[in-house]
Amino acid sequence: MNEDTIYLLLAYIIYGITFFTLMFNCKNKRLMATNNLSLLATYSLILLYNLKYNSGEGKALVWYMGILFCVLLHSLIQLILLLMYRLKQKK
Repeated sequence: MNEDTIYLLLAYIIYGITFFTLMFNCKNKRLMATNNLSLLATYSLILLYNLKYNSGEGKALVWYMGILFCVLLHSLIQLILLLMYRLKQKK
């Protein structure tokens, strides 16, 4: 495994951790899981396809950074939602 693959794997692991903690804390688990996983699949498939097949002339770095940015941003948004659920439960 090269370093790029390790970074992508870590980003998806962080996403998985935030996804499952959010899933256990929200009321409508099925809707939350369906929405988040379909969104993840959509942008991941598009960006991974472009990374594999449209990465000529140095464009691979752009697609790679796009994947990392999207996955980590999605994880950050889930973490913010988790904090909002926790604060709401304490009130």
